[in-house]
Order: sequence, then C-alpha cells, then structure tokens
Amino acid sequence: MKQYPDLAYEHFYIDDMCRRMVRYPKEMDVVVTTNMFGDILSDEAAELVGGLVSPRVPASEDRLLTLKPVHGSAPKYAKKNLINPTAMILSVKMMLDHFGW
Repeated sequence: MKQYPDLAYEHFYIDDMCRRMVRYPKEMDVVVTTNMFGDILSDEAAELVGGLVSPRVPASEDRLLTLKPVHGSAPKYAKKNLINPTAMILSVKMMLDHFGW
C-alpha cells in the first residue's frame, strides 16, 4: 500500500485463512475482511476459544462500537429457554467496561 509503506500485509483466500487460524493462531494480528467472511472467521475463532458463547466486537468504518454475541441475539428462540445467555451477558459486561462502569 502506497499510503503506508511500513505496513506489512498478506492476502489469503477464505478457506486458507480458516486453516491458518486453526494451525497458526499466534500469527494472526489484525484481520481485515468483508462482512460475510468476517462472520465466518469470527464464528471459527469463537469455536477455537470455547464455542459460540463468546462475545465479539466487530469494527466499523465509522468507529461505531458494536458488542454482540457471536451467534447474534437469536430472537427466534426468545422465551423458549433453549439458548445459553453467556455470550449476551459477556457482551454487556464488555460494553460496561468500555464506558468505565
């Protein structure tokens, strides 16, 4: 990239990136991707650290902070006592920590 000559980067196809996340997780520093591939990679990363009960913080171009469970809020399961709420609770905790509460 001409604007940032000191920045090193590599390009990977999504299947190879998934493989690298499993095989060489310590090599991952910052991953920049599209929404669809980001969803795939965040689900995989969540599974690597304990499953879909993990919170995540997707970044956005306008620096909007969005804290949410990897699996989403799963509204179709509301009031059915089927979903583990841990990821939602951890997401709220991350938000409160972010605001210093």
